[in-house]
Amino acid sequence: MTDQAAAALRFRELHERPEPLLLPNPWDPGTARLLASLGFEALATTSLGVANQLGRRRASRQAILGNLRAISDATPLPVNVVLTARAENLLWQAGDLDDTISRLRAFEEAGADVLYAPGLRTLDEMRAVVSSVGGPVNVVMGFADPEITLAQLAEIGVRRVSIGGALSRVALRSFMDAAKEMRAGHFGFVTRMAPLTDFHPLFT
Repeated sequence: MTDQAAAALRFRELHERPEPLLLPNPWDPGTARLLASLGFEALATTSLGVANQLGRRRASRQAILGNLRAISDATPLPVNVVLTARAENLLWQAGDLDDTISRLRAFEEAGADVLYAPGLRTLDEMRAVVSSVGGPVNVVMGFADPEITLAQLAEIGVRRVSIGGALSRVALRSFMDAAKEMRAGHFGFVTRMAPLTDFHPLFT
């Protein structure tokens, strides 16, 4: 079995255990390596994170594929690509939860491995989706009530939890806060810098 096939098999198995797969979204090789060092078992990608680092509202297909290749090469962890069926109608106010469930059921009947409806916000909405389909459901917490815990998601049967572009947006907010402080003539932000020893040993 090739390394890629073994990683794909391992990734599928991570969706079949009782506890949800916690799937963070790095946006470059450095953040991928940092996340791997924290013990995450697999990684996702984020088109928003790619767009953010390029200074664009949206990333091109070529940019996303290049980013995916770079992240996949950065660690031996499985990286999520092309397995997930997304019903995005909630993001665009194009239908209600019943419509979302109908779309996910259609994806499931077509053979989707994982079902994903970004825009679910409450445990009740998530529970309704999980109970209406048979396949593994991914919940993205970047849109959801932040008070919801991983234990609660496990209890209702969510199989995978991602964060979308949230980590990238948190990093950009920290960057902007420090830059505004500098622009105002103050430099207290340097006391919040991570020591090089926190990440240099993880880089090549």
